[in-house]
Amino acid sequence: MKTINIFFVLSLITTFLISTIQALSEGSYLVYVSHTFSDNKSAQFKEFINSVCDEIHELIVQNKDSYHDPSQLDKMEKEFEANKDFNIKTYGNSPYVYPISTTNERTCLYAYLTSTIIDKVKQLPYVKSISPNQTFTYDDSTLPERNDSASNPIKCTSEKLGYPCCSSNNNKVYYTDNDGDWGFDENTNNWCGLTLYGASASQQVKTCWSERLGYSCCQGCQVVEVDNDGNWGIENDQWCGIPLDRC
Repeated sequence: MKTINIFFVLSLITTFLISTIQALSEGSYLVYVSHTFSDNKSAQFKEFINSVCDEIHELIVQNKDSYHDPSQLDKMEKEFEANKDFNIKTYGNSPYVYPISTTNERTCLYAYLTSTIIDKVKQLPYVKSISPNQTFTYDDSTLPERNDSASNPIKCTSEKLGYPCCSSNNNKVYYTDNDGDWGFDENTNNWCGLTLYGASASQQVKTCWSERLGYSCCQGCQVVEVDNDGNWGIENDQWCGIPLDRC
């Protein structure tokens, strides 16, 4: 009888440990995909990335039972459906996985995964690496004091929150909130700030989103193509970005 009780207790401990490990490994990850496309606006590139996202999406759906808290998936799906048309144009068809950047024949995807799904995603031939996503959620009460003196000037608002400024050649906006524009540094897998600290709205450089990618801003509003960056038009035989606040 004692032997049975010992095995029962051991089984409970094992189950608890497995559940704890799964819960700790569950969260948002950055999935790095390699490819040979030099033009990230080509139809072939978009088709490839969409197929990768679809494949990972199916792995997530097929392995929902591996999530310790599946309600997070339901929440993500509801948020996606609340603004479905915009989200499909901006991020793609899946609320769980979507591209956030492409550089040098490598695309970074955001995905909400578990350890079980990570093992399956790693087996995909075009997936080179997966790393935890470091989000910039923060609690104002826990922010450290910073020296604002001239000897240690703050250059951008993100430094007040504990995040570095983006480098001069990294000026693409991936997210905007009350603290300004945010970029993403693939070398450190971390967010960085694009908004100058202490500058008034008139002092901030206001550019069309496409100018950060090397393309001018459209004068008109005729959409020729839509991708993860936004709406594109063609003027004077050149691609240009269509600003959402005007069109």
